[in-house]
This record gives sequence, structure tokens and C-alpha cells, in this order.
Amino acid sequence: MSLKEKIAKIGNNLKDVFQSIIDPKEMRELARQTRFVQRCSSRLSGDEFVQLLIIESVDGEKSTLRGAVDTLGQIKSRASMSIQALGKRINTKAAVTLIERIFEKTLHIVMNKISHVVSTSKIKLSLLSFFPNVYLQDSTESLLDEALKDIYKGSSGGSGNGKGDASVKIDLIYEYKRKVLSYFKVTDRREPDSVLGRKILEVIKKEDLVIRDLGYSCIKVFQQIQEIGAYFLSRLHANLNVYLDLSDTQPISLGGFLKKKANKSGIVDTMVYVSKQMFCCRLIAYRAPPEIENDRRKEYLKECKKKKRKPDEEYIKRLSFTIFVTNVPVTMWTAEVIGTIYRLRWQVELIFKSWKSDLKFDYLKGTSPFRITCLIYARLIAILMMFTVYACIDSVALEVLEKEISIHKVIDWLTRNRRFFEIVIKGFGKNLWNQLLEHTKRFLCKENRKKRRTTRELVEIGAPFKYVTC
Repeated sequence: MSLKEKIAKIGNNLKDVFQSIIDPKEMRELARQTRFVQRCSSRLSGDEFVQLLIIESVDGEKSTLRGAVDTLGQIKSRASMSIQALGKRINTKAAVTLIERIFEKTLHIVMNKISHVVSTSKIKLSLLSFFPNVYLQDSTESLLDEALKDIYKGSSGGSGNGKGDASVKIDLIYEYKRKVLSYFKVTDRREPDSVLGRKILEVIKKEDLVIRDLGYSCIKVFQQIQEIGAYFLSRLHANLNVYLDLSDTQPISLGGFLKKKANKSGIVDTMVYVSKQMFCCRLIAYRAPPEIENDRRKEYLKECKKKKRKPDEEYIKRLSFTIFVTNVPVTMWTAEVIGTIYRLRWQVELIFKSWKSDLKFDYLKGTSPFRITCLIYARLIAILMMFTVYACIDSVALEVLEKEISIHKVIDWLTRNRRFFEIVIKGFGKNLWNQLLEHTKRFLCKENRKKRRTTRELVEIGAPFKYVTC
């Protein structure tokens, strides 16, 4: 297949995906199934309601019922209705059920159609070439009105001022190589990351790689990942003991051991046994520069004083190092590059940043649990649609220009000149695809930075780890 044919195929696939997502007939059928629409004479059809929510979700700060009524009139004049009438339709369990079903359908379509078409052939990341998929998992939270604390439990811990009493938590699994949002879960503080982390076992397959933050650290899950034949990379949690031999009954003083073991470059790479389960894995540690070590110690002692607890001397010793555990063998990755590869995890943080800065995802005002839940799922659908465009055009840019695309710039492009409005109503046509291709080089690529490489570039050249705060 020629490059021109490949680009045309991606464009056609993108068109098919959006036609499937916004299929009016299927939306109307789901509206009847969920009893959002119960009679043929209803002034608001299922497809009009869903389109309205998705369009209004893009700019959270400006989203009001008054504005939604105006937007509804632009979608279809006969769907015009009063503010009060629209408010009643949104604030129902049936509305929530309908938008949840549309979200589930959208995620299924994206996973099954886009991930198989988006090319990784030009992603010259030899350090990741061993793995069919590279998954990043993390979560983000957005504060809600305290009136919703029984539905969406927050983390204030009884502060008394109401701030943080209610919050929604979104757990995300992101496939890095194809830029695909693979899994979402809408939950709250009652479900910790360590529990959410088990979902990865339903996603990964043999030879895949998982990179996750400390909050997801769970030895049992690491064991199960290894049993599948997949790989993991994680920071070592401070509460996990380390043993050098399977017959050891007492853990080692890891901080002291690392100081003795570190080579001239301040790196340790050794096999160890972790926790009481004696899980055998590879441990890699990097000695921190004195200024970072001192900052960590000051921060820890300040926290201990605030919480009136005695500092842990062993933990203080560990602060001299950044410590990773993995089951990726040294034949795939040398110790020098593991810290660099772990920086890929920050890509999911950048995704969350784009949600909040570009789409105002954390701006969720209101006290109706039904309306807030509708807004959450509508924004997730909009995010899925926009990231689908991003994944496709990023694949083309890597293939043709050998450059990365900025998700921030893609979202900005889509929300300008009513482009996203037209996509939600009419789909992603050939003219818009051609316009996107034309604008990619001029407007959407990441800026070249002479003094600072992107994380992808560092991984691409296999750069040794240079210390940053992880």
C-alpha cells in the first residue's frame, strides 16, 4: 500500500468511526430502550439530546441551560423548547442511562476501529519495539458541589469547610504507541488506585508493557502481569520491604544497601525479592543529586511534623534514590535508560492537563446528580472523539513529516470555526479531512526545541536517565 493510499484509508476510517458514533437511528433506538423517549410525538429526540450534550460539554465554563436551549435550536429548529422543559429532561435517570450507553458504544467503536488502522510503523522507538502495546494508567479528579458528596465521595476528611467533600474520579488506561484511550471508569474516592489497578489485567495481553504510578503499585497485580507473559515498570512503593535472598527472614535496609552498591554513576541494577510474597523482580535505583535529596528530606520532615508522627529513618535513607521495579530483562533495557522510559508516564498527565485546560473538564457546577453525571459522560464522549482525530493525524504526521502532533493544538483546531459542532451533527467528511491534512504542518505539530528534547525523542535515541523529579 502506497503512502497516499494509507493516508486515504485512515481518513475513510475516521469518517466511518464518526458515522457510527453519531448514527441518529441508533441513538433514537437507545433513547427508546432507556425510556428517555417514551412517545413518538416527543419534542426532543434521542439523537438531538445526545448531540446537544456533547456540543455543550466542550466549553464547561459557558455551558448553561439557557445556552443549551440556543444550541438546541441550531441543531434542529423543531426541537426548540423552554429552559425549564430542557432542565426536566436532563435531570432524569433515563438521561443518565442514555448518555452512559452512548459513551460505552463510542469507546467500543474507537477501540475496535481506530486501533487497528493507526500505524506505528514510523514510530522509531527501538526500546518499545519489544512490546505490541504500551499502556499507561493513571487517574484524575475534579471537585464537585458538596451537595453531591453522597453520590461522589471526596477526600476532605471532614475538614468542615465543604471543600473536597465531593469529587469525581476518572481512571484512564492509555495506549501510548497508537494514542488510543483504551479504558475509562467514572468513580470517586471510595475506590483507591490500588483497586482500580486490577483492571489492567483485563486489557493487557502477552508481551504488552504497563507503566504506572506509585498509587497503582500492587505486588499481586505485578505477579499476575508476569504470569500473563506481559511486562511492568513502576516506582517502588515505600511500604514494601526488599530481600536479597529467597531464604531471608528479615528485609534489608534498602537505603543503606543502595549507597554501598551504587556504581560511579550512582546507579544500582540488581535482582531482589519484594514484600512478604517474595516476588522476584529487577530493581533499578538512581542516586539523587544533593539538592533534590535535601528537598525531599525537608518535605518529608515537614509532613511528619504536620501529622505529628515520628520520622522513619529507613524511609529517609531511601529518599537519596529514585527506585524502580520491573520484569523487563537487561537484554531489552539497560539500567541507564529505564528512568528515561518511565518518563513516558507523564504523557497521561499531559492528557489530563489538556482535558482541564482546553475542555474545562474540572468545571462541573451544579447540585443535580443526574445533570452532573450527564455532563461527565458527554465530556468523555467529546474527548474520545477528539482523541480519535488526534491519533489519526498523529499517525500521518509521523509517517510523512516525522514530527509529533500537539494534542492541545488539535483540540484548539477542532473547537474553532464550529468544526466540532459540524462533526457532531454531520460527521467527519472528506473536505474536513483534507483541511486537517493541509493545516497539520502549519499549525498542529509540536514546536522544535533546540535545548530540550521531547520525552519521545529521548526514548527514541535511548538517552541515559538525567535526573528529574519523578
